[in-house]
Amino acid sequence: MALVLIADDVAMARELLARQLRGEGHRVTLVNDGVEAVTRFEQEHPDVVVLDVHMPRLSGLEACTRIKSMPGYTPVILMSARADVASRVAALAVADDFVAKPYEAEEMKARIGARLRVRRMIEELGRSGASPNLGEARIRNRTQFLERVAHEWQRCARFNEPLSLLLAGIEGGGEQAQNALGGILVRVLRQIDVVGRTEQSQFAVLLPNTHVSGALVAASRIKRQLGSLENLSAHASLGIACYPGRDINSADDLMSMAGRALERAREEGQGQICLYQHQGYLFRPKV
Repeated sequence: MALVLIADDVAMARELLARQLRGEGHRVTLVNDGVEAVTRFEQEHPDVVVLDVHMPRLSGLEACTRIKSMPGYTPVILMSARADVASRVAALAVADDFVAKPYEAEEMKARIGARLRVRRMIEELGRSGASPNLGEARIRNRTQFLERVAHEWQRCARFNEPLSLLLAGIEGGGEQAQNALGGILVRVLRQIDVVGRTEQSQFAVLLPNTHVSGALVAASRIKRQLGSLENLSAHASLGIACYPGRDINSADDLMSMAGRALERAREEGQGQICLYQHQGYLFRPKV
């Protein structure tokens, strides 16, 4: 089973989670602050890390940032009693997942299991000779991308995991701007995200294990980089759809709803972001 590193300054909380995970057969390392978490991470190389956001000396957000800057892929789950949208978005900007306190033991175990499956998938790609960074390996063509969407849909439906899809449409600038947008997508997204070129002037991004808030974080990252397209007399609009969601019951539905969101974003003018959740909601991140 896995080695799990848990950092929480509340002894009772970390001991309780440790007992639950040991009951599943996992090995557990316990620390009480972010500084010790980073140190033990470097020493033990755990399979997954669970960090409380609010800890002395070094917060969970800061510890996560340091861990993510190290070579390799290790999933990190942040947890906090503060579960407002701003707190969740801040956590998902650096971590792979977020859990609100107090949490149900079954939910935490399920989230850890989901992150371990992603880690195993990346390790298997590495052993097969493929790059562990799916985006850097290549930008998939339409057929390849749709095949991956269908595969991820089946997995997410089976394990009841979230899945998000982002469409980026570019106008103006020609092939140079299109290549620039593809480069932005590859550069700013996570190792497990998949980029495809579904039309001449349109890219698609599959975001596995990603809820609405995580998809908005990804869109914000992309948005911050789109200024470079202005020098090429081009602009990009973004449309987002997320599962689970109303009216999304298949991989085709996910693609269709993201397409509707992109259309709405384009209707609203240059460089807009639209999230589709049974209707279109415009999203304007701070950049």
